Amino acid sequence: MTMLRALALSAVMLVAAAPPLLAQRAESLVDLLRLDEVLEVMRIEGIEHGEAIGQTLLGAGDEAAWAQMVARIYDGERMQAIMVRGLEQSLPADPAVLEAVEAFFTSDLGRRVVELEVGARRAMLDDAVEEVAREAWQVLEAEGGPRVDALRRFIAVGDLVEQNVAGGLNATFAFYVGLGDSGAGFPGMGEADMLAEVQSQEPAIRSEIDGWLHAYLAMAFGPLTEAELDAYSDFFATPEGRALNAALFSGFNGMFEAMSRQLGRAAGGMMLGEDL
Repeated sequence: MTMLRALALSAVMLVAAAPPLLAQRAESLVDLLRLDEVLEVMRIEGIEHGEAIGQTLLGAGDEAAWAQMVARIYDGERMQAIMVRGLEQSLPADPAVLEAVEAFFTSDLGRRVVELEVGARRAMLDDAVEEVAREAWQVLEAEGGPRVDALRRFIAVGDLVEQNVAGGLNATFAFYVGLGDSGAGFPGMGEADMLAEVQSQEPAIRSEIDGWLHAYLAMAFGPLTEAELDAYSDFFATPEGRALNAALFSGFNGMFEAMSRQLGRAAGGMMLGEDL
């Protein structure tokens, strides 16, 4: 399960209020990067994931109640509020950094990559499209060449695999903690045991992330030339690009952890027969 297809989020994050300028810039980045559209895809993925958890953990007859609960957890406005608060906390205070980020994403290339990324995320909701994308990446990877090198450089510059693995592990741990909070956890299993269990899942999480991420980006960036993809990588290699990348991971991973914990609590409550 990846950050992009993670377990998802819970307890309201207690964060200090961001300075008004940062709050304004965070909202501006939501518009600029079309993060509301990305979050809508994540909301759909989260609901699907929640339904899968219900089929695994809950008995027959609970489907309708569980579906309603999952829909309440994956509320789009709440997801965006949590993500934006995390983004505000991590954005640098230096206006010049934020201005450089905005300058890139209002350029022709910046607008284009956002359009491609959002469109591919939406398309990958279809399992058939995802399968085709994975197969296409396997063929491309086997052939090698400048396109594969450019894609791998983009992933390496953003540290995308490692960041997503960390996010997936943290979200999985948050789900277990939520189960424990509900009282329906694992008897005799403490935090150290939960951490060990989560860590044992790292190879599977890494494999899923690696395959999905390469397939998604290969499809999304298909219309770009290698030179354009290199220019996008160059931006993320700048201090401004690194700051944006860190802020985005902070916002999204914090959201995933919060919702995963809430999902664990809800699942535990249903297992115990509580009306949550």
